[in-house]
Amino acid sequence: MTSDFSTPTDSVSNGGLVMPKNYLTEAIIVTVVTFLCCCNPISLVLGIIAIVKANAVTTDFARGDMNSAINNASTAKTLVIWAAVLAVVIYIILIIVSVALGAFGAYMDAIQQAIESNA
Repeated sequence: MTSDFSTPTDSVSNGGLVMPKNYLTEAIIVTVVTFLCCCNPISLVLGIIAIVKANAVTTDFARGDMNSAINNASTAKTLVIWAAVLAVVIYIILIIVSVALGAFGAYMDAIQQAIESNA
C-alpha cells in the first residue's frame, strides 16, 4: 500500500528521502475555482493558506526538515479538502435559496428572452 507522502515516481529525491506530495496544484485549483465560481471567502482563505502550506513542504524538504514537510503536506491536504467541500456545500445552499426565492425562475426567463431575441 502506498502512502500519500512517498510517491517516488513524481517526487524529488534528496539524499535518499522522498519529498511528500505538496498538494500545490490542488490548492491552486480550489482557490481559483472558489474565487471564480462562488466567491466564497471562507474557502478562498482556506485555499490561500493551503497554497502557503504546500509551498512550505518544498522549502522544508530542501532544508532537510522531513517532519515539518510531512506535517505541512498533511495540513495542505486537509485544507484543500475542507475548502472544496465547503465551496460545494455553500454553492448548493445558494442554489436552494435562489430556487426558493424564485430568483432562479427569473434568471431562466431572462435567458429564454435573450435566446428568443437572438433567434
